[in-house]
Amino acid sequence: MNPESHRSHAEAVTLPCRVCAAAIDCEIWIIVDTDERPDLLARAQAGTLHEMICPRCGEAAVVNAPLLLVRPGAEPVLLFSPARGGTPATDEEQAVALTGMLRQNLGDDWRDDWLARGLTGVPRESLPVLLAGDPATAAGLAAAHAADDDGLTPDLRQALGEVVLALAAEGVRIQSADDLRRELETRPEMRARLAALLRRD
Repeated sequence: MNPESHRSHAEAVTLPCRVCAAAIDCEIWIIVDTDERPDLLARAQAGTLHEMICPRCGEAAVVNAPLLLVRPGAEPVLLFSPARGGTPATDEEQAVALTGMLRQNLGDDWRDDWLARGLTGVPRESLPVLLAGDPATAAGLAAAHAADDDGLTPDLRQALGEVVLALAAEGVRIQSADDLRRELETRPEMRARLAALLRRD
């Protein structure tokens, strides 16, 4: 079976089980179109997209891999979730590689405007919150993503997006730039988190 489709793409790999050392053949999805593959979207929402199960002993393990989500009709269309534990440099390398692969797969269907405001990064632990379909969280992320209308840098837009997702994980719904500004004014711990995100090299 060819794991590759028009937009979504998986790498076929064989990995050893960490318990019994049996060889596990699996598909590691690194590009997922959420309209094309709702089954993979459901796995990403559950946090099991990169989970593999040993056929011999039943041990479950999670493969540490980057993920590029393509969300037709959403804003932003592209979301990038880096592999855990990487550096900003390796995260950027992964993002460039996956967007380049998607661009090549799509050919004339690729749209440069998907990256006009940069590529929005989402920490893996925040993906289930974002993908849960909560309209307020989506609106808040879109508001942070569109903040370049106020002359903000791509790094600041990405950091604001991560703060929106952190707030959503706490049950705080951000639906506009004003909502985000108010939360930052009243929550020093979120201002500190934003500052720490902006200090990343």
